[in-house]
Amino acid sequence: MEDVRDASLVSRLRRLVVAVVVTTSLAIGWLGYSTAASVAREEARQWLGDAVAVYESLLAEFLEDFQSAVKAVAADKGVQDLVEHHVAGRSDRAAFHPRCRPILLDHVNDTAGVVAILLTDKHGKVITASDDRHLSRTFGSHPDFLKGLTEQHVSEP
Repeated sequence: MEDVRDASLVSRLRRLVVAVVVTTSLAIGWLGYSTAASVAREEARQWLGDAVAVYESLLAEFLEDFQSAVKAVAADKGVQDLVEHHVAGRSDRAAFHPRCRPILLDHVNDTAGVVAILLTDKHGKVITASDDRHLSRTFGSHPDFLKGLTEQHVSEP
């Protein structure tokens, strides 16, 4: 009978050791997973913050380049002369656009990321553009156009 008790005690002791080992292994595994997940989340946050900072810097650089291109177009003597002739009625749109478009196109090509530069009349009708697809557009009631009538303004596309 004592052999049965000894066998039962050994069996219980084995189960207890197995339970302790399994529980310890699970706890260590959960702790490792939790730590790894926390580190991964923090690394992802850091990477995302860095990516946003780089994107913000590139966007600011693009906007500066674009504003420089717009200022260069406005200061271009050829464009100024063409606009003065157009406003004074000495050239119509059919003559104005072919003469002005190459100048605008040069400024677009010199500025990375700029798709098109448009010139409008005071009512918002596009009178010339570096890209002919914009010639039929009118911006008269657009808030960015209205703001641009009173101050130099660069807006989103």
